[in-house]
Amino acid sequence: MLEETKKAPTTKDRRDARSRYTTSTAPPQAPLFALSILDTERMFCFNRGTAVLVDGRERPRRRRNRYCATEGRRKADEQGCDVGASTHMQRSDVWELHYITPIGNLASIRARGILSYRRAARLEHESVAMPAIQARRAQVVVPGGRRLHEYANLYLNARNPMLYRRSAERDDLVVLRIDPSVLDLPNVVVSDQNAASSYARFAPAPAGLAIVDAGYTFADYWTHPDDQLEEWRHKARMCAEVLVPDRVPIGHITGAYSMSDDVARRVRRVATWLAVQVNAKLFFR
Repeated sequence: MLEETKKAPTTKDRRDARSRYTTSTAPPQAPLFALSILDTERMFCFNRGTAVLVDGRERPRRRRNRYCATEGRRKADEQGCDVGASTHMQRSDVWELHYITPIGNLASIRARGILSYRRAARLEHESVAMPAIQARRAQVVVPGGRRLHEYANLYLNARNPMLYRRSAERDDLVVLRIDPSVLDLPNVVVSDQNAASSYARFAPAPAGLAIVDAGYTFADYWTHPDDQLEEWRHKARMCAEVLVPDRVPIGHITGAYSMSDDVARRVRRVATWLAVQVNAKLFFR
């Protein structure tokens, strides 16, 4: 029998989908926080899609070019996700995790797995780390856990500002695909944005995924030309991380993405164990 064709969701369907995240069982809404702006004396407070001036005036919510996770998969917001709707990430939203690395590191990863910054520093390797960012990360201690550099850091979405900054090097990079079962390893931690951010929150995995806003994290872009503050906020949240103590075992690596067929051929020559797929969009092409 032919499978029944699914109808496009109606406004009521979308409202019902969003309501799942506003019941008493949903994680509590994060408190408002203040962000000082150095070039002005004005202060803004943020809470999801709304920016409120301290004098009480409210900025309108804007629709963003972002994916909707309230229906359990990535859909463009043109399919009906309200920018103001809560989009707490669920386990079912995470199909894979990502790790950005130079091709030159694949032999070491095959032998040792994906290492934390501290463990990798003892070995000869190529790095995509930016010194200024790493200096900041060196000062971060995960609440109730270790120093940030003692974790191997994975991204929930590698198509983020970090990879964009390395666009000039993308012929020499791959994005490793990591099985989400890594979330079940002992003492794994989730951050709701770049873990070096002053506003980052941390929570134990896998339940800690609920602190991540899937709409921000799985967006295509983070730019907001008419709202610089929102762009900074979005940029940090697209870099939400999963932090694994010491190392990610090789058995959790399921494959890799490359920018082009030429890069894929290079990877296959040096890493015959790795299944490679071309994904130009991931690399901003």
